[in-house]
Amino acid sequence: MTRNRWAENLLLGLLVGFFVHQGFRPAWKNFNTDFRNYFVAARLYRHHIPLNRIYDLAWFHRQKDHAGLGRGVGTYIPLTLLSALPIAPLAEFSPLTAKRCWLVINAMLLALTALFLEGVTHLGWRRVLIVIFLALQPLRALFVEGQMHMLVLFFLALSLWLIRRGWPVAGGVSVALAAGLKIFPALFLAFFLRKKQWRALLGAAAGMAILAGLSIYLFGWEVHRTYLIQILPAMGRGDHIDPYAPGWNSATAFLHRALIGEPDLNPHPLLQAPALYAILQPLVQTAIFVPVVWLLTPGTIDAEHENFEWGAFAAMLLALSTVTGSYHLCLLILTATLALDSLLAMGQRKQAALVTAMYAITCLPWGHWPFHNADGWRMLLVFPRLYSLMALLALLNWNLFAQSGGKVRLRAHPQEAICFGCLFLVMSSAGTLQTFRHLGGLFENYSHRIFQHQGSLLNDEPIVGTQRLYFRLMRLQGMRVDSSDGEEIEPIPPATDEFHPATASGLGSIWVEQAGPISNIVRISILPANTHPSSQIEVNNGEQPSVSADGKWLAFVREIRGRGQLWIKPLAATYGPPSGDEREAVDDSYDVWEAAFEPGNRRLIFVAAPHGQPELFFLDLQTGNIYPAPIPGIARYPAFSPDGQWLAYSRCECGVWNVYATLLSTNAGQQVSHGDCNSISPTWEADSRTIIYATDCARGLALTALASIKLTLLAPKSVTPAPEVAQQNNGNRADCLKPRQLAGPRENMFLLLTQTAIDRFEAVESAVFPGSVQLLNRPRPSDDLRRAFKVMECRQPPLRVRERVHVTQVNLGAGNGHTPNLSGHFFQVGNVTDCK
Repeated sequence: MTRNRWAENLLLGLLVGFFVHQGFRPAWKNFNTDFRNYFVAARLYRHHIPLNRIYDLAWFHRQKDHAGLGRGVGTYIPLTLLSALPIAPLAEFSPLTAKRCWLVINAMLLALTALFLEGVTHLGWRRVLIVIFLALQPLRALFVEGQMHMLVLFFLALSLWLIRRGWPVAGGVSVALAAGLKIFPALFLAFFLRKKQWRALLGAAAGMAILAGLSIYLFGWEVHRTYLIQILPAMGRGDHIDPYAPGWNSATAFLHRALIGEPDLNPHPLLQAPALYAILQPLVQTAIFVPVVWLLTPGTIDAEHENFEWGAFAAMLLALSTVTGSYHLCLLILTATLALDSLLAMGQRKQAALVTAMYAITCLPWGHWPFHNADGWRMLLVFPRLYSLMALLALLNWNLFAQSGGKVRLRAHPQEAICFGCLFLVMSSAGTLQTFRHLGGLFENYSHRIFQHQGSLLNDEPIVGTQRLYFRLMRLQGMRVDSSDGEEIEPIPPATDEFHPATASGLGSIWVEQAGPISNIVRISILPANTHPSSQIEVNNGEQPSVSADGKWLAFVREIRGRGQLWIKPLAATYGPPSGDEREAVDDSYDVWEAAFEPGNRRLIFVAAPHGQPELFFLDLQTGNIYPAPIPGIARYPAFSPDGQWLAYSRCECGVWNVYATLLSTNAGQQVSHGDCNSISPTWEADSRTIIYATDCARGLALTALASIKLTLLAPKSVTPAPEVAQQNNGNRADCLKPRQLAGPRENMFLLLTQTAIDRFEAVESAVFPGSVQLLNRPRPSDDLRRAFKVMECRQPPLRVRERVHVTQVNLGAGNGHTPNLSGHFFQVGNVTDCK
């Protein structure tokens, strides 16, 4: 016994020494880690900056630069909003001080976790600590990168300890707290349901509901809407980050690498078979989840078996994850400790040793395994951690089957086995159908890709210049503006990243936002090859530059308390001191995101989010009038064609962004990109027919590549003259007007408006947008503007007014140079059978 204790002490000393030397010490000295993402979000929250755009990679990167956190990639995808709150008390410290405070907190949480595990097992302090520190790479990565998973492990260990002490509701709440930080602990709802632990289930469900309400109260609904419809579905598919990276060591990453090719990220898969992937991926996920849930024993059982079931379920959650970073594996500490205690208590020492060995192998530092060549059959060699994790899960399932009397249960409860078999078929079939739907059209843009950059994680924000194409690219070192001939622009210190190049064909300069402690817009001359370009700061404290086609005007965004203002300034024809006559065009009540000039400098279109989600607005540069663009729903990234006839933009529908092109003279539009993926940042080539855009199809969420497509666009159609007017009907009903002919496609019908019969009427044409119609009248006193109007479509089916909302400005002459200042009303309409 003394010899065993000496050996255990020696092993524990070596493991702790490794952790301190390889984990805690480097973590104490460095800040270039994942902790920065939590820190930036927490600081924004403490400074009362709206977080509606926190999942916008470029916006978050800019905020990271403004916080002075240096170079490197920053993103808040796919973290929850609540995961920033534990760091919020540290956000006013310097970044490194905050990181060190977080390390001390994590060390305390690790000690408390050991305390709880020792309290629910019979292993003793020494063996519990040995199991904990056998997680060599997970603990090292968690401390070095400053992740949140130690807090998740703490809450799950606390939950088991509370339930064992007779406080199941509190135990369920503890699971809810873990799920608020990371989504996967929410699946413990299935554990409590299967185990018929109703009070724990109630505590977990109520806790999750309260936390969801708290998160919405603190951060607003719109950012949660983005998370639910854009981020969460991508997480379920493993597409929220590079899905082909071997370093994730998940079953989903393995199948991506083996069966789906992508020109940049995975050019040589083992087999190009997306249909096979659509079948295998949901089948594997279901095969991981359903057997473990079925093998759980309902009701109250002895503590040893209960421990084993907790550990097996925790391992299943890791195997089920679509992305399994090394720090995620800290959850295996719970699995190994509880399984080891249970197996030793049942006298199964060989099984206990085998489980411990598989756990230790899984936690080895496989990050140094050669990942650089994972093409073709070699990809089978670069998932060692996945193989050991799956072997560990299989071993746990076998012991679950034996402990729960699986053969006896099959004979005694065949209906239960049939129910779980049906559940397996339903889940796998539904997943297969959903995956087929997602993959449909996902690869069509491969033939339109125009650039492949080694080492580049994304390319977007393209803009066509005089002789080359400029765009933003992101590498592990940060964001840069590059060109089609490989000429990369370096930022002027102290700026660390670059965003949003702006220029136009025929101009001799390019304008770039360079972000550091503040963002400046820098003007860079485009000189012949082999000549170093000169540069100067054009705007201090400016973002998102946009230049008019003639190079005379610059529009940019300036943030005030996290909300954007739109500013405009004239540009000098040659280099020299920048003029100071900037003027504010749109105030921060709109929260402007970006803008683009219309050729001819008559109007400017800008993206703003006055109600939380981005919409398109026009600004009349002569009058200063602002009115909504005839684009329904959530829209961004507007770009006018060089001939001024077309507007390209991206519109979000069902959580997916696609590129559209609209003919300005008739508002007739067509969808340019397709697929269950995001296509953004369109720009036009000089022919006004070719659109270059960024797409993340078959790539990670927001990890875009550039593609180009030439459109067969609709020809402009002329509008028919004013229609004839019907006779008045005794002054009791609205006047129904009959047009000679209605021009344009169905989604661009023309409706007619009259005053009531007691007034002289005048008809004005107005374009109809899907689900609504904008009605105009000639300028009159405000009391006349409040009169009730009757509206009908003078062809079947007629329409009825449903709702009226006042608007202050409308545009009657889009595309013809005539923009009168009119007032009117916006009516929601629906089908009726008559014109009463």
